[in-house]
Amino acid sequence: MEITHVIRAEEWIASTPKHIQLYKAFGWEEPKWYHMPLLRNADKSKISKRKNPVSLNYYVEEGYLKEGLLNFLALMGWSFGGDKEIFSLEEMIENFSFDRISLGGPVFDLVKLGWVNNQHMKLKDLKELTKLALPYFVKAGYYENEDLSDEEFTKLMRIVEIGRESAQTLKAHFIQTVFLARFNMSTLFPVVIASGFHLFPFRTEKLSPTAPMVLRKRESRSPPSYFQVEALPARLLGGLFV
Repeated sequence: MEITHVIRAEEWIASTPKHIQLYKAFGWEEPKWYHMPLLRNADKSKISKRKNPVSLNYYVEEGYLKEGLLNFLALMGWSFGGDKEIFSLEEMIENFSFDRISLGGPVFDLVKLGWVNNQHMKLKDLKELTKLALPYFVKAGYYENEDLSDEEFTKLMRIVEIGRESAQTLKAHFIQTVFLARFNMSTLFPVVIASGFHLFPFRTEKLSPTAPMVLRKRESRSPPSYFQVEALPARLLGGLFV
């Protein structure tokens, strides 16, 4: 059959003797058998699709990069060697060996997955990362479609560049931690921010996601100074989300 290696879950260990006999009965050359430990929840229970999302499509839709998922899943049953935890698929292929497979039950730690994904977001080309993030901004309503002008895309790149420093996914963190103004400013009163800033609209009409805002620093003895920004991290807004 030209199968050289069989790599599967440890649940198949009990059936292996039968499979060996089948290979002998058909006169086939027996492959090498490897049985991997099952992924576990944080409480060490077996991961079940009835309780947890196990489809890779789910994690892709949630905004995890394929590089981050591959890296994380590789760490679940294998060690690169040394203290290296962040690596590409090419690096894994080049350095893979069966003697570094872990026999312990690895925990599917979402916190660790978020950290690994964040590292790959920082490593990824900014323009490419922005293209991947754009659909999530469109779905959240910050843009009508993905057909952005060069100016809009450049501004979005700035937002992504800021957000990826702490972002864990393309979906949740960018949308939640980057403040984009898109409401009727004629009804907005100045927002007092805990950091000592007042927020004022640069114009009174409804702003686009990339429209500028004006910050005025509260200073008791000197005239207020004004400057424009395209976007502000939400943490500066004292928990205000738009």
